[in-house]
Amino acid sequence: MITLEKAIEISAQAHEFQQDKCGKPYITHPLRVASKFLEEKYIITALLHDVLEDGNDGIKNKLRYALRDDNEILEALGLLNHKKNTSYSEYIKNLSQNELARTVKMADLTDNMNEERCNIALSLMDTQDEKDRFKRKQATYHDSYLFLEKINNSTK
Repeated sequence: MITLEKAIEISAQAHEFQQDKCGKPYITHPLRVASKFLEEKYIITALLHDVLEDGNDGIKNKLRYALRDDNEILEALGLLNHKKNTSYSEYIKNLSQNELARTVKMADLTDNMNEERCNIALSLMDTQDEKDRFKRKQATYHDSYLFLEKINNSTK
């Protein structure tokens, strides 16, 4: 199984020069998401949840190699990778059937919808069109969270 240290290393490399919408280092996002969990497989999945979407090919290969013996996390990460040819609603439906992916996605959405961070992001946007797109995305996140929460509650 991949170690926590290796997951942190891969995530840090994948997000090394990225910034979030608040102008902060992007690595703080997967770290915040991971901090919501106690169990190692959730922490590791949270740390790596954006690597397949945002990382370069070298980082993606490093990730796949590190996870070569861990099908559960690799499967969850594959589902958490929103492919460009898949609608967001289909992406959410697909990952909703995997408990690990669903749980990490709910923590990811919670972080993405953080009101204080959203207000900072909005204040840094230049145009109304940009702000409107951001607000629509936030509404989609909210709807997706409610959908995942409903599935989570029905599986208990």
